[in-house]
Amino acid sequence: NGVRVLAGEQPVGEPRGDNLVFTANVPVAPGTYVARVAVIDGSGRIGSVDHRIDAHRAVIGGIASTDPLLLRVPPAGRGETRVALDTVTQDERLAIQIDLDGERALLEATTVDFDVATTADGPPLVKASGNLVSNRTGSVVAQGVSEMRMLPPGAYFARAHVRSNGDLVGEMRRPFTLKAASLDTT
Repeated sequence: NGVRVLAGEQPVGEPRGDNLVFTANVPVAPGTYVARVAVIDGSGRIGSVDHRIDAHRAVIGGIASTDPLLLRVPPAGRGETRVALDTVTQDERLAIQIDLDGERALLEATTVDFDVATTADGPPLVKASGNLVSNRTGSVVAQGVSEMRMLPPGAYFARAHVRSNGDLVGEMRRPFTLKAASLDTT
């Protein structure tokens, strides 16, 4: 609605190849936002980008969950893990992550499995068990990592299946595109 929620500056560090990588964690109330990121380099060149963000939590089985976050995990020694808005390449691993909030006893009885399918409700092609880690705020982060090299390029869905005491209480989905691995001539 045109109201500034948060502003700040952050150095982005040294370039790595053609990229400047930075990460920012912005705590906000549920809603729709526009994230505006602007960069200025040492010679005074300026650039900016706006990105719409829908920040909300779904309640599944008494547990509040974020939509799946996709992370691009490059081959060892070839860069850092980065957020994937909607695209991953075959030579990367895909990490799928959700945050869970709820009563402690309910979270302790929760497990999460991740998979990748060609349709929202189709059979899984790749599966990964979720690793759950509690953080300082009492919420839990669940993450699973899968290889993408065995899948052909195309459109897919990353899915998180949330279970409590072994019973499925909900599923979170996120579409993404898998692109062919780049040919490395080095």
